[in-house]
Amino acid sequence: MSLIRWVFLESLPALGVVLFVSNFWLLVWWRRGGSARPLLASLGISGVLLIVQVVVTTQREHAARVLGAIEQGVPRADVSGLDAALASSFAAGPMSRAEFVNLARSRLQDIKVNTVRRLSLEIAESGVSRFVALAAYQCDIVHPDFGSGWVATGWRFTFVREGEAWRIAEIDLPTVNGVKLGSWREK
Repeated sequence: MSLIRWVFLESLPALGVVLFVSNFWLLVWWRRGGSARPLLASLGISGVLLIVQVVVTTQREHAARVLGAIEQGVPRADVSGLDAALASSFAAGPMSRAEFVNLARSRLQDIKVNTVRRLSLEIAESGVSRFVALAAYQCDIVHPDFGSGWVATGWRFTFVREGEAWRIAEIDLPTVNGVKLGSWREK
């Protein structure tokens, strides 16, 4: 189901390839003596599918957009994207929204992040006003105590709708190189 959703709702290039191949096949069939009706119907359906893909935004696309704004700021040690992405009711363990933003700001001052790569983004739970996204990242970092290198992290984000926008309401403790952190204060 996720492949179908990705092709028909999230990836314009993939949908374009599917529509081109099917319409090309129908064009060849018509030119070899078949009826033109299937080709005309397919062209109409293709237009509708392209419009639907442009109009419909999936929860995965919402999450990717919100997380993308955060990811862009990380190498610059800029937490404004994070601050804008958090819901007013945000919580990360015992920390409030302001405490979490301050913790992120101080960690980005201590640890230099050169590159952030999102490896995967999946929707784990889905509802009308709430969904959970799982994201895996690979980051090239320079840590004052541990040196430099690539670090793999896994995150669980709970998104809620605030007005017309999706915001992050909760971030669970991440895994770092496969090990779950014991607290938010760990480096």
